[in-house]
Amino acid sequence: MPEDFDNDHTASISSEPKSHIVDGLISVIQPVIYETDLRIVAVRQSQNELNKEIERLTAELQLFSDITDPPALQASHAKLMTARKQLAHSNQLLQSVHTRISKMQDQLKQTHQAK
Repeated sequence: MPEDFDNDHTASISSEPKSHIVDGLISVIQPVIYETDLRIVAVRQSQNELNKEIERLTAELQLFSDITDPPALQASHAKLMTARKQLAHSNQLLQSVHTRISKMQDQLKQTHQAK
């Protein structure tokens, strides 16, 4: 019987530091993840605004290219189209990171609630 008490007591003592470590890690990681998520959302909003501006400029260039000499604006149009593709790729990457961060936040909540 005393051996059972010692084993139970030792098990509870060894699990306590792990719980403190987990709490400490969560308290450090959770604000970082939250801040990163906020910044990703802000970047996505900025990129959406940039995408709208690129669309507007593309439409205006199309109007001017119909009126003026096309070769003069062709290079600008090509640059805008390249920027548009890069922006779309960046948006996809940001969405992927945002999804991963959301999953990490959910896992942190589950870990914290499981205790």
